[in-house]
Amino acid sequence: MLVTARQWLQFAVSLLLGSVILYWVFQGQDWDEMLHTLKRARFGWIGLSSLAGLLAHALRGYRWTLLAGAVGPKPATVDAYHSVMVGYLANLALPRVGEVARCGALSRKSGLPMNSLIGTVIVERAVDVLVLLLVVVMTLLLYSSLLLGPAQRLLMRLGGGSTLWVLVLTGLGFGLMAYLLWRNRRFWLERLSGGEKGRKFLGLLRGLWLGLRSIRSLSHPGRFWLSTLGIWLGYFLMSYFCLFAFESTQALGVSEAFLVLVAGSLGFLMPVQGGIGAYHAAVSKALLMLPATGISPSEALSYATLTHAAQTLLFVVGGFISFLILAAARNKSNAS
Repeated sequence: MLVTARQWLQFAVSLLLGSVILYWVFQGQDWDEMLHTLKRARFGWIGLSSLAGLLAHALRGYRWTLLAGAVGPKPATVDAYHSVMVGYLANLALPRVGEVARCGALSRKSGLPMNSLIGTVIVERAVDVLVLLLVVVMTLLLYSSLLLGPAQRLLMRLGGGSTLWVLVLTGLGFGLMAYLLWRNRRFWLERLSGGEKGRKFLGLLRGLWLGLRSIRSLSHPGRFWLSTLGIWLGYFLMSYFCLFAFESTQALGVSEAFLVLVAGSLGFLMPVQGGIGAYHAAVSKALLMLPATGISPSEALSYATLTHAAQTLLFVVGGFISFLILAAARNKSNAS
């Protein structure tokens, strides 16, 4: 796969952005405390977290075969897993390139058309976005007073301290937004469909909707949703197990693990290589937001640094091994 000049520019910009965020996060930290915290970490829990991650990635490969089997011959789960890992490895170099890289790897191994595989990945991503939104909403409910506190305090001041007025103001705000959107629906639809970007956006939404509906036509839709549940359970366990690796976080529980999962996921969604900087900022700030835990900024950043390093190492080692296995299989096939 050739790298274009635009992709090189994206690489440089995203690397610069990640470096700036990383510098901002580590500026003024107590390095002695960080090193002391990292030295005392229980690496067995980090290893258990990595194992949960590997299981999640294997399930992602299995789930992909269910979708790919609907557009052609069903590929082997092991090939799909290796392709997924190659995609993660590619994402460390260029953000968003991993999806194309893993489709190319599986296409070469299975013979399935590249366009069809890209369509299955779009469906996958649509499902994962919906699950992430559900996790975010659940986390907001668990920490509503913590995460929505500033907005609640503002509404309380506007409503004179009355909870009833807070509910009335909130309802009026959402009602006004809904009315304005409905009142000007033709304007927004014309704006979206009038330009090239708008048509692409509407086409993307239509494609996502059709993709989600296509899941019902799978031969085993229940397996698809069970594997999706397993993937996100694996992601959750990655965050949960890491809490036990540090003295400052070992007393935290399930709800805190969900908060870390959401923060880490949002950090990895940022357009920087492997979430560098963005992950550290999101996870460390999330830990510092927790009330009455006594976690210092250096301890929070130590947690973010070690967990990010473990995930990155998993992507590098696992992705490189998968790349070698696929390459060896391709060379053997060509030789025969």
